[in-house]
Amino acid sequence: MKILRWLLPLLIATSILACKNNESKNSEAQNEDAQISADFDNFYKKFHRDSAFQMAHIRFPLPGQPSFQDSLKAGEEFYWEKADWLIQQEVDFSAGDFEQELINMDNLVIERVFLPQGFYIERRFYNADGNWSLIYYSDINHGQPK
Repeated sequence: MKILRWLLPLLIATSILACKNNESKNSEAQNEDAQISADFDNFYKKFHRDSAFQMAHIRFPLPGQPSFQDSLKAGEEFYWEKADWLIQQEVDFSAGDFEQELINMDNLVIERVFLPQGFYIERRFYNADGNWSLIYYSDINHGQPK
């Protein structure tokens, strides 16, 4: 019985400390995500508003997929070349014509933009030493991204 008097308060104290430690770690992770998000948001805006900045932050030759890729060529490698690149413009997602999905994985952000009638584009941005770059671009294609 004496053991239960000591054991129960000890278990409760340990549980409370573990929860507080978890809350602290979650808060730190959220702050880090918010910092990455703010950093990426600033980059993303400048990427679309400044064409020279955009070109400087693309790793050419850029792997990806061309527009409306032929299903027979789906497995073939494709690279965008600097000479053929069309400057990407900012999209107003609030209008409701397009739906955006952002997947944040530490130093990699995958953006998928869904257009009407089942079309989409996909871009992948990578952060190396505090510098974001576009590292992959799949132009308008039909279906679901892989």
